[in-house]
Amino acid sequence: MCDRHLPILEQQVLTEFINEGHLERHIRKMRSIYDKRRQTLVKALKKHFGKRATILGEKAGIHIMVRLHTNLNDEQIIQRAAKVGVGMMSANPHYFVNHPKGEFIFGYGELTETQLQEGICRLAEIIHNFQDNH
Repeated sequence: MCDRHLPILEQQVLTEFINEGHLERHIRKMRSIYDKRRQTLVKALKKHFGKRATILGEKAGIHIMVRLHTNLNDEQIIQRAAKVGVGMMSANPHYFVNHPKGEFIFGYGELTETQLQEGICRLAEIIHNFQDNH
């Protein structure tokens, strides 16, 4: 009695959408897409970094956590990556204390397989170039 503005039409459409199996098909499709992207990202990390990267949580949603083994600090990596068009997010803010150096969260939900491969290739180049020069 207190709320007479319920979205009845939208609720009916959503109910039909679910009952007809469209939601389940959509979920299966998206799982397949995200699984391919995750596999592409993991494969690119292994190809370009080898043992210089440790994947920590390969199957955790649409992100993976990666520890990069380098002499660069997190901010240097983020700045150098930005210069080559690669966005990086440090895992640092997700720790209360004693965060490990070089841990990053890689999201792959919004990127194509080609973008993921290219981004990891660019990241590897800037890190390897620094390592080779120092």
